[in-house]
Amino acid sequence: MFILKKIIGQLFFPVPLCLEILIVGLLLLLFTRKQKAGKIILSVGVILFTLLSYPALSNTFLRRLEYQYPPLISTATSDFVPGEVVPQVRWIVVLGGGHISDPKIPVTSQLSDASLVRLIEAIRLHNQIPGSKLILSEGKVFDPVPGAETMAEVAKALGVKQEVVDQSLHVLLHGRSGRR
Repeated sequence: MFILKKIIGQLFFPVPLCLEILIVGLLLLLFTRKQKAGKIILSVGVILFTLLSYPALSNTFLRRLEYQYPPLISTATSDFVPGEVVPQVRWIVVLGGGHISDPKIPVTSQLSDASLVRLIEAIRLHNQIPGSKLILSEGKVFDPVPGAETMAEVAKALGVKQEVVDQSLHVLLHGRSGRR
């Protein structure tokens, strides 16, 4: 069911949705007598595709969502003392956003852009919050290697201590940490 949800969800992203609308309009134009409906649907698809292609529109939608949740630690603060702003944070959870396991390419290239950005931000926070631990989360949906393992390898490559990565993988594999 999870895999089916992932596949169907992809069909409703902006670009695939616009292409589906364009295909329906084209099919109506070419294979039916509903020329007017085909032209209207094709026009809607082109207009929608054009509007969604401009960053100004998509950024407007994203900005509303992103501004609801301010950064945990601002990067613009010059007088920041590590651990002072958010001392109550013990765990930093990194949700995966896709990966491929291919030993022929560098480990940093095996993560999707979304996963890499999330992991880098988590490492930045981890370095600024003493005593914090990373929890890396992504399973193996279309790949034999769990994404959390790939993120752990990248984290090690970026200088995160081995014990932090090992504890994160322990939580992933066993569902709990050593401490409560």
